[in-house]
Amino acid sequence: ATWSQAQKEWCAGGAKAAAATTTAAATAVAAPGACEAPCSLGGRTATCKTRIQSVADYYYAGKRDACESALQAVHKVCDACRATCTLRASGCTLALPSGASASGGASTGGEGA
Repeated sequence: ATWSQAQKEWCAGGAKAAAATTTAAATAVAAPGACEAPCSLGGRTATCKTRIQSVADYYYAGKRDACESALQAVHKVCDACRATCTLRASGCTLALPSGASASGGASTGGEGA
């Protein structure tokens, strides 16, 4: 089942309150749905799905393996995403500039999630 934006925001608000009670740098709260689990990192909460797509778009833009690389990066910092979210379930899509050719391999710039 797909969550509405209102449901995601409500759930993220609860995750923020829970994250405030822990000292861990990255805290995950399990939720129903493969990639809908909220992941708190650096004081910000997002679903695994949103975090994976954001990392793919920002850190791996233009790379053929952007989604795979983003999934691996998010799995390193978020237990809930690692436990529940697969590449297919994330729904990650490549956003390439028009006329651009995707290159393979790792990014040469700074990487992170």
